[in-house]
Amino acid sequence: MIMKKLRFIILIISMLIIQHSVAQNSKEVAVIKFKSDVKCNSCKSKIEKDMSFTKGVKSVNACIDSKIVTIRYRTDKTTAEDIEKALVKAGYGAEKQGEAVIEKKKSKKKWFSKKEQDS
Repeated sequence: MIMKKLRFIILIISMLIIQHSVAQNSKEVAVIKFKSDVKCNSCKSKIEKDMSFTKGVKSVNACIDSKIVTIRYRTDKTTAEDIEKALVKAGYGAEKQGEAVIEKKKSKKKWFSKKEQDS
């Protein structure tokens, strides 16, 4: 009876660990850039507002001078192609400037410096 309970507990813990690690990996954030027809502040505002409502988009920055729209998005929620379609649907051109780049995850903050840990 004790062995059955022990196996069950180990199974549950294993499932939780696997689920947590899968969830961690699926929350990757990528950055993609598009050349678009950003002509004025009104265009900039419209692009940033419309694109921010696109599923998975975390942030949008449209630059009038370079006519580049930079979009950060979650790879588990959307794709670069879907973002491109949404930008065109909003009424602006979308010429992809290279491939999407996955952002590196920020390391967790260390509470103690190395010197404090050694002592």
